[in-house]
Amino acid sequence: MYAKILVANDGSAGGQKALTAAIELARQVSAELHMVTVEELPRIPASIDEVAEEKAAANHRFALS
Repeated sequence: MYAKILVANDGSAGGQKALTAAIELARQVSAELHMVTVEELPRIPASIDEVAEEKAAANHRFALS
């Protein structure tokens, strides 16, 4: 049926639900699964530490267990 599946994930509950469904479908049809994410950083960070915090939070959200 499908050879490749692409799922977008923004870290939200809906994104996680879509990822879970895509994983299950990929397993059922033995398809490759690819995920795309976009990391949104603060527009005008007050410091490099703020950027590092945002990046760490995003990395945690998208880490696969």
